[in-house]
Amino acid sequence: MAVTFQALEKMGDLSGGSSLPGFLSTHPCPRSGSRTSNDAEARGPGLARRPEAYLRTVENVVYGEDPRQGYVENSVFYHPGLRFQYAVPSGWTVDNTRAA
Repeated sequence: MAVTFQALEKMGDLSGGSSLPGFLSTHPCPRSGSRTSNDAEARGPGLARRPEAYLRTVENVVYGEDPRQGYVENSVFYHPGLRFQYAVPSGWTVDNTRAA
């Protein structure tokens, strides 16, 4: 991450600005992010060097699609929240998005 923040900082310097572009406005300031990342590295071995500690910290992290928003099982799409289901034809895939 330190390298990423340094690159963003250089981009800002090259463009004559001291802040991030508008599309990155939700990200932390590169200077503070770089300092935080470098400070973490200076403190010594982190979670990356202790895989068992890292695995304990991410053990309950949810990733992927949320089954509460719908899922396919045995050629049937189920949406538990909205309480409906329908058959999915063989060979079809379901693009389960809010817009679809």
